[in-house]
Amino acid sequence: AKSEGPPAAADASVKSEAPAAAASAAAPGGGEEEDDDFEGALSADAPVVKEQTTDDVAMDQGLGDVGMPEDLPDLLPNLGPEAAEGAPEPLLPESNSWAVSGGEDGTLRLWNLEDTSCIRIIEGHQSPVSALVVDWDDMLALSGGGDGCKLWNLRRGTLLRAMAGDGRGGCHCLAGRKFDGGEALGGCGDGSLQVWDLTTGEAKSSVAGAHPGGVWAVDVDWVRQHAATGGDISFKVWNMKDWSCLQRVEGHPGGIMCLSVDWEDFESLRVLVGAGAMGADDRNLRLWHMKGKKPEAVPLAGSRDVLAHMCAAWTDEVALTSGWDATLRLWSIDKCLVTRALPVAFGRVRSMAADLGKQRVLCGSSAGALHLLDLEGDEVGEL
Repeated sequence: AKSEGPPAAADASVKSEAPAAAASAAAPGGGEEEDDDFEGALSADAPVVKEQTTDDVAMDQGLGDVGMPEDLPDLLPNLGPEAAEGAPEPLLPESNSWAVSGGEDGTLRLWNLEDTSCIRIIEGHQSPVSALVVDWDDMLALSGGGDGCKLWNLRRGTLLRAMAGDGRGGCHCLAGRKFDGGEALGGCGDGSLQVWDLTTGEAKSSVAGAHPGGVWAVDVDWVRQHAATGGDISFKVWNMKDWSCLQRVEGHPGGIMCLSVDWEDFESLRVLVGAGAMGADDRNLRLWHMKGKKPEAVPLAGSRDVLAHMCAAWTDEVALTSGWDATLRLWSIDKCLVTRALPVAFGRVRSMAADLGKQRVLCGSSAGALHLLDLEGDEVGEL
């Protein structure tokens, strides 16, 4: 992640039996069937977590940089991109809890959270991994880095597709749906937006200069084809059908680090935005009400430094945030108040993935470790 200003944004996914978190991009509407979506934007070392249960309900948010384990369990062959197509897929160990992390060494790692073992290491990028989203149903992952966006089979550890459009300053944030034959939206370092066909890897559409300072956060309503993107000091709401800009909101000092949108009612959108102002600044976390011609902001006071990560469960009016002040905070969205502040011993939170239903969160630290915590503040384990 960049030491100042917006980090190379990253995404995450969580699955659990809890209600779906707000990072899900599409809300049901117009009689259309809701799609499974995976998107978000956080910092460069974010964990992507799966809690697989009978109900298998999705929640999204986070990534984490981790060191190489000394004695990697020989549970599976570590297949590379050259693995033959048509070969039987390796069996994963029995587990109800998985995580994927992307680090500054360019690798992706698949973790079994039940025993904190690293199951697979994938040499994914020639630069730090700056974006990561996962389709846990099909065990497919999209990752972004300085060398572009790539689609992976996590069971095999193989590269399925490298997306067109390298040379755009890297892919810093991602949103996707139906990874097996669907599409993805990527935010690039040169400020452009790219939509890719995940079957061919070719670009379907693009927007040049969407955010001159780079695109660091995305959230998508795939059903209605609307997107919210953040970069520099502004966020924008787009009609993805023709890429017309529907709304633009400025005034975020330090640049936008993360955002989450309540897409339920497009006429009365709510957008939670985290920004990168140094020190205690009430503008680092604000709830924007987009109804009418002039959006109105309500500050959520409490953060003491750059706010880099968030996970919002809009149906429950609950959000979790973290950043450079080494503190996790639970918020009541409708009341705009902190309900719980949880300092962490490992310092700055470099990444975050949360299951708000199970009250658990996985955080990445600057020391290169992943910390599994409950939301009472106790550490469950370290990866």
